[in-house]
Amino acid sequence: MKTKQHRMKNLFLFLFLLVVFTSKAQDNRVSGLNSRQFSKYWKVESESPDYKVTFQGDTAEIVSPKGLTLWRKEKMSGKVTIEYDACVVVESDGDRLSDLNCFWMASDPQYPDNLWKREKWRSGIFLNCYSLQLYYLGYGGNHNSTTRFRRYDGDESGITNPKARPAILKEYTDAGHLLKPNHWYHIKITNENNRVSYYIDGERLVDFRDAEPLREGWFGFRTTLSRTRITNFSYECSSQEVAYLFLCKWIGWKLPGRDKGRNVSELPFDKGEVFPENKLRLSAESGEDIPIDTWTLAYWPDGSVKWGGIAGVIPAGTEKLTLEKAVKKSKAKSKLPDTDKKKSVSVAETSQGIHISTGVISAYIPRQGEFLIDSLLYKGVKVGEKARLICHTQSEPVLESTSQVSFTNYIGELKSVTVERAGSVRALVKLEGVHKSPNGREWLPFVVRLYFYGGSEQVKMVHSFVYDGDQNKDFIRALGVRFDVPMREALYNRHVAFSCADGGVWSEPVQPLVGRRILTLDKTGNGESSLQQQQMEGKRIPSYEAFDEKEPCFA
Repeated sequence: MKTKQHRMKNLFLFLFLLVVFTSKAQDNRVSGLNSRQFSKYWKVESESPDYKVTFQGDTAEIVSPKGLTLWRKEKMSGKVTIEYDACVVVESDGDRLSDLNCFWMASDPQYPDNLWKREKWRSGIFLNCYSLQLYYLGYGGNHNSTTRFRRYDGDESGITNPKARPAILKEYTDAGHLLKPNHWYHIKITNENNRVSYYIDGERLVDFRDAEPLREGWFGFRTTLSRTRITNFSYECSSQEVAYLFLCKWIGWKLPGRDKGRNVSELPFDKGEVFPENKLRLSAESGEDIPIDTWTLAYWPDGSVKWGGIAGVIPAGTEKLTLEKAVKKSKAKSKLPDTDKKKSVSVAETSQGIHISTGVISAYIPRQGEFLIDSLLYKGVKVGEKARLICHTQSEPVLESTSQVSFTNYIGELKSVTVERAGSVRALVKLEGVHKSPNGREWLPFVVRLYFYGGSEQVKMVHSFVYDGDQNKDFIRALGVRFDVPMREALYNRHVAFSCADGGVWSEPVQPLVGRRILTLDKTGNGESSLQQQQMEGKRIPSYEAFDEKEPCFA
């Protein structure tokens, strides 16, 4: 019954790929555009002291001789929806049809938590607003000749240097997207994750995917040299969605059990969700950050990432992983914890070869010759060398009627060695070559890829080959890789092991400690297993001199 419940738990984890958490929404339906509430909810920042704000019910009319921003006092954050109605009034000779504009998610990089710190310096002057980070939509600007969308990055040099000003991200100049006199427009603005949208009378004029979205700030109704009216203002805020991905469901991911797992995943992303310059953060359920390498495999037409590769070493026992974009702080530069040097991969290239260290193992890979790996060291001790590909062929199948069969041995020979990818977590080396016989015949071209992971004692090898021989003469009887291994231990401390299909390992000692007697040491008998049992478990057996006088031999 316990096993059944455990399986049901695993089934639950694998079925649900996405879990979304949201907090209680901030919903403000108070327009505040009346004489009684205006000063509580709104603040005027005007270039001219001669501006006028009058009210009729819950509708405010603004007469602005120069530039003017009407700021909403509450700071908005997360997933934001803003709606209001507005019109530009043209009823007399002094009225001008232009500039039904707005700012949103505005903040001052120098004072990100206080927009009003420099309000007197800005004084409603449009150029001074280049000092802010914000989204800006100018509907019917430039004497009602353009409708433009920009994203301000807070670069103050744009105040005096036109070349430093933000680019136009969207522009309309046709009559259908310019102002009509005395027409009430319904405006809706949404910020959801990295997607920014602006609607007017139900038509979406802006659909912008921001690689570094502005996640908090203030709203400002902006106009100049005009008479405008605004009413029915409301906004709603809720926290941005955080997606918890069970990465084991995607390609290549298998969450580890007892041991650390070397994992590579290919993940799909929505259009505009992630851009190559975005940094991703992977964390375990405990909140621990897991160092990763990322790279782009495919793009959407807008340049965002469609498929991305992610490599990391996952801690043992991990059941859930969180992948999200690293949030960039506006005031203080925040950095994710750097990869531990002991858990990082280092790659050093020379004209003769490539040296790779994971902090646990190190390998030297030559650029030519027979050996894929010239030497392999574990914690500074050589455990393998002269790794080479081998191939044995025979001239025909062995049948009862076969009178003569010839055999040929081949050794791999390198033609090209390149580092395909080198990150802080994973290094990938590609080796290309052919199999060569003693008489000089070359055939069976191969590609071997070696994967090394920071802090891991394992090397992953992927061997691919192309059969280009004669199917009637070249019968492959053996194909594989061979290492030379230093033999330092006595025979009884050497083991032969094979990995199994179910993930386990079968092994046995070269010289089993067999016999009728149970081998012991003086200290054995305090609940410790016999030496025979310890040997079968792969544990090191002490040297001959350590045995007691009753057990002077092994056989």
